[in-house]
Amino acid sequence: MLLDRHRISRLIALAAMEGSSKGAERQLHEDEVKLFLKAAYDDATDTARAAFMERVEASPASEWPWSAVRAMTSRSGGGGGGGGGVGFGGLVLALPKLTFRATPAALLLLRGQAESADADPGDRLPERGSAAGSPWEPLHLALDSWNTQEILQWIGPQGWIQPGSPPLPADIDIDPVDDASMSRPPADSDGKAPADPKGQVPGRAPTNADQGDLPAPSAETASVGFNWRHPVVVAAGTALVVGVGAVVLVRASQDRNRRMISERLAAREGETS
Repeated sequence: MLLDRHRISRLIALAAMEGSSKGAERQLHEDEVKLFLKAAYDDATDTARAAFMERVEASPASEWPWSAVRAMTSRSGGGGGGGGGVGFGGLVLALPKLTFRATPAALLLLRGQAESADADPGDRLPERGSAAGSPWEPLHLALDSWNTQEILQWIGPQGWIQPGSPPLPADIDIDPVDDASMSRPPADSDGKAPADPKGQVPGRAPTNADQGDLPAPSAETASVGFNWRHPVVVAAGTALVVGVGAVVLVRASQDRNRRMISERLAAREGETS
């Protein structure tokens, strides 16, 4: 699965900003939040997009776009006598205070990122629930509860890491090898390169006599690289056309998705004005 660690870190910062910024500072960062949401939406699957829109549409339009990065905190339980305890025959037992932290709606987009061949390998994690993903379950639990301090411990400079794991070894500088010197045969004591056992002189292109019984390439074989009617060339050209067509279809689908979110976000922003 893909989980962009940079966007997770940025969402943590935006959620903290949402809870602390006010007035002009809050207004100043609204465009930044919108750009973040647009990029996350574009890279998410359709299922994640639908879940995200359902969450944000449940909030008042006047709270957009901050409602998408807000982490709600609620508490239950508490001391006795104030409705926070349970009474048994006049005896009130206090219940412990429990804190629940709802994850930001934007986390649905980040955890539902679509697969991409050019994604950063450091953002790849084993599928949750698999045998390989078992060591990463604490990270998923931290995301479920939006435990930001725990989440940040799993973010490394080169990818997701398991806290307490040994650091990666430092790069070792290796002196460049002179390929030309490696390919040259060792010289004799008089400084001349030794002759080839077959009598071929180093540095001279082999002739037909040097090749022995190897047949010379026919005129038909030599012209394959330039004959556009050759079956190999025709097959390659067909594969190229099919590949280009697939790319065009994918880009067209992406353009439609971008237009859809732009229209929905624009409608959302129009309700706030």
